[in-house]
This record gives sequence, structure tokens and C-alpha cells, in this order.
Amino acid sequence: MRLRSARDVAVGLVFLGFAALFWWFGRDHPTGTAARMDAGYFPMLLSALLALVGAACVLRGLFAGDPEEGRIGAIALRPVALVAGAVLLFALTLDLVGFLPAMFASLVLVGFAGTERRPLESVIAAAVLTGFGWLVFIRLLGLQFPMTGF
Repeated sequence: MRLRSARDVAVGLVFLGFAALFWWFGRDHPTGTAARMDAGYFPMLLSALLALVGAACVLRGLFAGDPEEGRIGAIALRPVALVAGAVLLFALTLDLVGFLPAMFASLVLVGFAGTERRPLESVIAAAVLTGFGWLVFIRLLGLQFPMTGF
């Protein structure tokens, strides 16, 4: 069988890999029910959804993808490194400086992962997304993070 779109197959396999990871880490936790979710409910739900998306991408790549558009090019290491670094920055600075500065700094770093580097747009986008993160995680979900480390 010849691949119609190697890119779709590769993306599908990445989704399936993440689905397997979420399943693996959540397998020992009780899931509960939709009405009374327990610690393992979200990882299991996320792994199932990622597995469905991954399977759909793989099937599309095998049967319906466009062979001309489906070639895999070189991996841009700079954006991958910046996004991974932003996640690490957030994890390492959350307890030190608090939620708002950690999220803002991480989002500014992610803003430089694109090909068009516009510092002012990155700062504005980071400020808006930090406000949205505060609204969702702190106000609506009630998560207990320190706002600032000062």
C-alpha cells in the first residue's frame, strides 16, 4: 500500500502516541462517572478523543490525502525548542513568581516561535491570553495558584 499523504499519517501517529501516554498515566486512577468525575476521568477522555483524531488522520493519509501536498519537509527546530522552553519556563517559574508573570513570560516566549517576529504583537497577545487564562483557570475553575510571587 502506498501512502497518499505521509504528513497526515505522521500527525495521526503523533496523536495516537499522545493518546497512549495519557491512557498510560491515567490507567491507575479511578475514573468515576460523567456526573462525578474522578482523577482518571479526564486523562481517559482525552486519550480516547486523541485516539479518534489520530486514527482519522492516519486513515485520511492512507486513503484520501493529496500525494503532492502530503510530503514531510524538514522539521523547524527553533519553534519546537521555543514552545518546549515556554512550557518548561512556566513549570519552573509558577511557584517562584506566580501564575500571572509565569504565564505572561511563557506566552511572550511562544510568540517568538513564529516566522514573523513582532515583539509588540507578542506582548499584546500574551497580555490578552494571560487575562483569559486568569479568567478560565482562576475565576471560573477556581484553581488555587498564587497570582504573583511578590
